[in-house]
Amino acid sequence: MVRSSCISALTCVLLLSSGTSGFVQQHQAATRRTGADVASSTAIHIAGLPSFTGYDSFERLKKLTNVPSGEDQRKLRRTVYTHDDWKKHRNQDRFIVYLAAIFKSGVYKNLAGEVILATSIATFVCFYNMLVGDWQDLAGVKHAGLIQSQFAPKIGIPMTAFTLTSPSLGLLLVFRTNTSYQRWDEARKNWGMNINHTRDLVRMANTYYDARGVSPEQRADDLNHVALCTWAFVRAMKRHLSPEGEDEVAFQVELYEKLPKQQAEMIIAAAHRPNRA
Repeated sequence: MVRSSCISALTCVLLLSSGTSGFVQQHQAATRRTGADVASSTAIHIAGLPSFTGYDSFERLKKLTNVPSGEDQRKLRRTVYTHDDWKKHRNQDRFIVYLAAIFKSGVYKNLAGEVILATSIATFVCFYNMLVGDWQDLAGVKHAGLIQSQFAPKIGIPMTAFTLTSPSLGLLLVFRTNTSYQRWDEARKNWGMNINHTRDLVRMANTYYDARGVSPEQRADDLNHVALCTWAFVRAMKRHLSPEGEDEVAFQVELYEKLPKQQAEMIIAAAHRPNRA
């Protein structure tokens, strides 16, 4: 049995070293390559990365977005995951892409100041204690510090405070994360309900419209007016929930494009635009 296991392991090594994908024969794997695979392999070769992976996300390596810091990155984080995105996210090679883009990450830019400050303080305390106390080299030999004075004591704090507070901080972090996700999920559900109700309103207007004695042109105009008013409410609600500098210009442009000028001006000048729409 041990012999058969060794033979199986040796077979796997030989197959993988010969460039095959799993246990698929070489000519079968070659016939399944598509144009996207060729483009992905080309991008991998240009980036100088290994090409023995399955579905590679390296093809986007050169297109990594330089995410801004602060509030400017909120626009880039409102994405909807598609099937291709989930497939890329499940890929085991994604960590290499993330490491290549670590200095372009918005999280890194937001936390860079705090991380640099904490690292600087820790480095200063470490070197200071080595100067006024003692230090141990890589061989395990202890050496006395260069400064030996009672007026230059070593800096340190007891670990008891961290030991006692770490469980509470961990629970607090979990609760805050769960609460944040619940708020996001509730907002998503409410927005989806808003979309469904507005669709139902337009659908009922088309279904229950009394077309007796009304020309087809008049009916189409009335229903189009209902649809535009419904759209104006949803669009005004989106603008009401977004920062002014992020959506105000686009909001006004869309109103003037789709609504009569007087109606658009009344909505823009209103104190509560969704109610006015």
